[in-house]
Amino acid sequence: MPIPVKCTSCEKKYQVPDNLAGKLVFCPTCKLSLDVPAPEHVPTVDEIEVLEEEDASGPATYGLNEPLDDGISNLAAAAAGGFGGAMGIIKTSREATCLAYSSGNRYGLAGMGRDVLVMDMRASKKIGRFEDHDDPVTALALSGNALAALSGDQRGELYLWQLEATRVVRRMRAHRGAVLCCAIAPNGKYAISGGDDGAVRLWDLTTAQQIELLNGTWDEPVTAIAYSHDGKHILAGSEHGRVGVWSVRTGEKVLKFRGGRDAIESVTFSFDNSEAIAAAFSKTSECGVMAWRWLTHSGQSLPAFSNPSQNSSTLYCLALYPHGQKIACGAEWEEIISYSGGGGTSSGMAAAAVMGGLVGAMIYSAATNAGEVSENRCGVQCMTVEGGIRGQKIHGVSHPVREIVVSPDGARALGALEGGDLAVFALPP
Repeated sequence: MPIPVKCTSCEKKYQVPDNLAGKLVFCPTCKLSLDVPAPEHVPTVDEIEVLEEEDASGPATYGLNEPLDDGISNLAAAAAGGFGGAMGIIKTSREATCLAYSSGNRYGLAGMGRDVLVMDMRASKKIGRFEDHDDPVTALALSGNALAALSGDQRGELYLWQLEATRVVRRMRAHRGAVLCCAIAPNGKYAISGGDDGAVRLWDLTTAQQIELLNGTWDEPVTAIAYSHDGKHILAGSEHGRVGVWSVRTGEKVLKFRGGRDAIESVTFSFDNSEAIAAAFSKTSECGVMAWRWLTHSGQSLPAFSNPSQNSSTLYCLALYPHGQKIACGAEWEEIISYSGGGGTSSGMAAAAVMGGLVGAMIYSAATNAGEVSENRCGVQCMTVEGGIRGQKIHGVSHPVREIVVSPDGARALGALEGGDLAVFALPP
């Protein structure tokens, strides 16, 4: 008997054959991975089918910034009075050095030393650990169907592994020196990696063989990399601000740009693949973000921003939204808080706000008279790529966010806090 399944993103309804019970399927409209209900079944990497639409009438839309309605986003927004605080904290004993977030807001990865922590992002909890690396993990990526993970380490090894079973599928000797970035193609069959050796390599994940060493790469480390949304092009950035676009089919560089002198931290294509976007972090005392946009068919530069001296926050890390229109930054800032005193004397005042399961404490000293106090805040600050307009600041954590990644739908961010712990943030649209 067919099993009814509804996509939580585009809300299309499908009839799934009962032999797919317990497996993951792709929504053909928005490509989100969906669970087909079944008792106690762990899918393998190959258990993927494409659904037939139950009703193809009318255009379907996919909101890039619309959170999936799994209850967590709504809870956090309601508790924090909007997008005011972290959704939850995942306790860890070590500080994460690299992160990844799957489609469907389902899984998250955090590299901690030689291990990779696997997390259920819907429940904000740890569910597994990948422990096959012999050296510290330096780069992470997840497949679009959320079944496979790719991790690179300081020695230059790449591992492809099953996410839920944390079982190695392929092992590849990728680079001379550390793997600094990696990504899995939209079809899940290929992957790309960038390394400390300046090479960008294309891999066949079914054979673990290198297909191409892309031509025209640099004699400096490759620090950021991404596939176009149709899988036809590769975008990469280097340690000293170089940016290039390559054809997957030919391996040739088709465009090259200059994005300043600082290391490119994040790259992406616009959702229609017409723009290439790059962002860098200026690690000076002024601590600012710079971003660039180019047309992919001509290389023409588009309006963006470069304002390293105009941000009042101290910024530690950044990640582009998948559509390239916004940037999420790990930030620390001072906030002026007004208070009014009561009778008697007091040496302190405390306030606590429940934010989707996270209790954030605010403690400061003040006199009994009404006035203002400067409070240090840590969290995430969002800004637009075009114009650098600074948007909402999302606080609720006690330590600075040192690494950050944005979910594929742009609805959430996973941040690694200084000294340990991970925080999940609901991002403003």
